[in-house]
Amino acid sequence: MSVTLISSYSSAAYVKTTTDPTFIGMGARPIGTGKAFVGLADDVNAIFINPAGLAGQKTWQVQSMTTRLLNVIDYVSFAGTYNTDYGTFGLGYIGASLSGSFVTTMELGGDGDIIFPVTAAESITYSSTVMLLSYGSDSQRFLNNNYLGWMNFDFMKKVDVGATLKIFSQGLSGGGITDGLSTGYDMDLGMLYRPLPYLSFGWNQIDALSVSMGGKITSAGGSEHALPTTSKLGMALKVLGNDSLYGSLYGYTQPLMYLLDFDYMPLRTEYPTLVRTGFELWPSNYLALRFGLDQDVIGADDSSGFDVETNWSTGIGVQASGFKFDYAYHKYGIVTENDTSYLSLSYSAPVEFAAPPPPPPPPPAPKEKGYLKIIPSQDKLITYDEGTSIKGKVLNVKDATKLTVNGNEVAFAQDGSFDSTWPLAIGKNTFEVKVFGANDQLLESTKIRLLRLTQFKDVQEGYWAKEPIELLATLGIVGGYPNGTFQPDRIINRAELTALLVRAKNPGTPEAVDTSFSDVPRKHWASYFIKLGADTGLVTGYKNGTFQPAKSLNRAEGVTILARFAELKLPEELTEGPFSDLPGRHWAAKAVTAARSAGMLVFLTDKPFDPNKELTRSEAAEIISRTAFAVQKINNLKDFDTY
Repeated sequence: MSVTLISSYSSAAYVKTTTDPTFIGMGARPIGTGKAFVGLADDVNAIFINPAGLAGQKTWQVQSMTTRLLNVIDYVSFAGTYNTDYGTFGLGYIGASLSGSFVTTMELGGDGDIIFPVTAAESITYSSTVMLLSYGSDSQRFLNNNYLGWMNFDFMKKVDVGATLKIFSQGLSGGGITDGLSTGYDMDLGMLYRPLPYLSFGWNQIDALSVSMGGKITSAGGSEHALPTTSKLGMALKVLGNDSLYGSLYGYTQPLMYLLDFDYMPLRTEYPTLVRTGFELWPSNYLALRFGLDQDVIGADDSSGFDVETNWSTGIGVQASGFKFDYAYHKYGIVTENDTSYLSLSYSAPVEFAAPPPPPPPPPAPKEKGYLKIIPSQDKLITYDEGTSIKGKVLNVKDATKLTVNGNEVAFAQDGSFDSTWPLAIGKNTFEVKVFGANDQLLESTKIRLLRLTQFKDVQEGYWAKEPIELLATLGIVGGYPNGTFQPDRIINRAELTALLVRAKNPGTPEAVDTSFSDVPRKHWASYFIKLGADTGLVTGYKNGTFQPAKSLNRAEGVTILARFAELKLPEELTEGPFSDLPGRHWAAKAVTAARSAGMLVFLTDKPFDPNKELTRSEAAEIISRTAFAVQKINNLKDFDTY
């Protein structure tokens, strides 16, 4: 005979059909996260939830769990995994038992309440066990062969697979029940995909075998019962901690995981999709805190379809020396007596790493060939030093008669060693070292290329604009002051910026000239630059005929001039401003928009523009370094192949 076990809450409004023990076949850890675990499956619980997770385990693990489900059913589980060269194998057991209950029928009372009259005086005993045999491996184990090689795509290198064979045995005895034993088997199939170090997706097809393939439970009386298949999809996102989405945010390196699962019965379209979600936070290496939301289907009549109930769960975990104790508390409906506590104890053996092979003996020192060796090699060196030492050794001294550096003869000792000091100019420096033999025959030559950067004593290491200031100064586009400073935070005025930009494109010696501006006489230090800047359209004066050379520039004025220097094409119309504090109707909006689109305002990313804020020398240097004109010169300066 076929028997369906019904467990009811203390209120007639809650009648819930229980499933086989694999429904909660897991430890207290995933129960504490709302049973959301398919996308993570990183411990022995993978046997019950997603066998593909076994592939990532590096050592053997064991776990036991016990509880009294809904305060009625005694529930235990055991699981263990063992890692081999052929993949990871797992063995699990789930047992549930109920005794002291009576066989009842469900009837409608006269006042409309549901009643359960006892139909037999003898109590019944219910038992259900499941044996689980699991296996998990990375997919490459199967794809590196002649039959499946066509599936070996790059993304498959990040995929693990697994399967669990479940052997069922269920029994009912007492209460006049005969033929109460049912047995059967089915299989779960799992997969894990890890596209990123902090993100993984999981899939587990529960009871994947059809009836024709043996996926069923058969009673002693011969009746067969199919097990409805369920698709479980899950995601695990490491939000905080090392190798996480946000990295070690504010120095916090302890992991925070977010888990999300979906359960769907593809062959029962009327059955709702269930959502499970949860968090796991490790505030220390020894303590874990968990919280989750778990959805389940509760009984309903034909008119209303299935009802979904959402319950919360919480839990903690404590681990030390491989041992881990997990506790979870799960809320079930509105009846407090049905709330359940779960306890798990597990152990993970320490990971054993094979001793590294001894390092190979060092190869014998090669016999020096050639005629010249520079010690140490200084080629392609970037430095601030005013000079450099070129030293090395002339090999095969008996054949060498002369050594030169840039045509200047350098003496070398009887053993061939030499050492010479040379000044370095700002910018590119090239030294050709040559060894000659008899009759000035060139035996060997080498080139040493060095870049000396301009350095300012008030632009310290770590200053935000240190690199553009030094590179532009090395190129002669910007300059410092006689006392060796750059004064990066000093406000730049109209004459200074004009002179700087005109000099960049028109090197040479300036001369005093007359200008069209009443406040820029011939003797003004920047008269040449201001006249040339005005003639080329780089700068303009004011309506009263003045230029106001000493006037400080704000950002809107400075960026407008720099956009002209970069020869940017301005947009014809603007629907919105380039920054939240610079509307499209602002007089400088088009120039600022063009500059930002050209990548010249990177230093203002995620910051306001502050159009009226005065422009500093460091900000001007940073913007200039982003122009196409400066980028080309900087790249050429850094390219040692052009030396």
